[in-house]
Amino acid sequence: MGYTSEVAIVLTQQSYHKGLIWMKENNIPDEENLLLETEKQMFKSTGNILMKFDHVKWYDFHGGFPEIKNFMRFLDTLDDEGEYSFTRVGEEYGDIVNDGWVDDNEVYVNTYIDIVDEKDLVKFDDNKMYVFVNVSAKDMLRYAMIMLEDKPYYEWRDKKISNEIKEIIMPRYRW
Repeated sequence: MGYTSEVAIVLTQQSYHKGLIWMKENNIPDEENLLLETEKQMFKSTGNILMKFDHVKWYDFHGGFPEIKNFMRFLDTLDDEGEYSFTRVGEEYGDIVNDGWVDDNEVYVNTYIDIVDEKDLVKFDDNKMYVFVNVSAKDMLRYAMIMLEDKPYYEWRDKKISNEIKEIIMPRYRW
């Protein structure tokens, strides 16, 4: 699958037109020109152009994709202040690149924790007995005895396991 990133690029209208000219002057085929091959949006307030990529393999080094290499070569010709903004967030913690700046930039990086499947979560109640899938039967019995007898481990570790505990922990199994 490979390492992917989320990328947002903001160009002023002037920079966008400079890019179209630069790509033609450097004989970049249309299919390798991200300015032509990418869906774009425009900010109403500034007229700046946004190009956004989700889950893209943004490799601009040897072995990368020619359209990305060409685009990064073009960005290198622009002034960092006022002509473009480049933001890339990788999969690994801290892999964030910010380059350039445009007035009234509307692109910001937010870091947050995301739970893959929140529908799978339920409230955990310490007063209820749960059957844990990845816990050994021995540990489950210890937990049950603590919950039922409310005694520390050293007081019950050598006791015989009662039928009541067996039924609570694993009602489907025979002892």
